[in-house]
Order: sequence, then structure tokens, then C-alpha cells
Amino acid sequence: MWNMPVHKWMACHIYFPCLRNGTPKRAAIVIAFLVSAVFHELCIAVPCHMYKLWAFIGIMFQVPLVLITNYLQNKFVSSMVGKYDFLVHFQHSWSANVCASILQMNGKGNAD
Repeated sequence: MWNMPVHKWMACHIYFPCLRNGTPKRAAIVIAFLVSAVFHELCIAVPCHMYKLWAFIGIMFQVPLVLITNYLQNKFVSSMVGKYDFLVHFQHSWSANVCASILQMNGKGNAD
């Protein structure tokens, strides 16, 4: 994990408490990603004064990535499958967010 302090905080304060309260594992994962998405959106939107939900959507699109990666790793029994899957999805989501940000800053992405 590239961001272990955040990962550990989310696991300790969001994911495991959900499990202890009887939340199903997949629902706990979605809740943890939802909280992370809200925090990411706040970290981007507040300083940039751009409330477009791009960071939120980018984080929430990682939920299917986790499910797809787990499926592929179980099917092919290879740790490399997950790494390739992550790189492909990460590249596409990063590129889309950068393009959307540039359009917004140039005033061409206003849908308001």
C-alpha cells in the first residue's frame, strides 16, 4: 500500500468497527471507501474551490476494481494479475481526472 497511515486509520476506525457491529464484509468495504471518497473530495474541492465530485467518484470507482482484482487473483492464482489490473485501471482513472480538471480550469467543463 502506498499510503499505509491512511489505510491503517481506515481499517482501525471504519472497517473493523463496521465488522464488529455485524456489518457484512462487502458492505464494510463499501462504507470504508465511501468515507475515504468524502475525505478525498474535501481535500481536493476545498483548496481548489471546485466542487465537482471528481475525487469522490474516482475513489468510489475503486470498489469494482477491488472486486475484479480479487476475482482475477482467485481465478488465476497469481499476484501479478492484481498488479496489472491496478495499473490499467489507475492509468485510466488518473487520465480522466486530469483531463476533467484541465477542462474545468480553462472554463470549458462548466455544466452548472
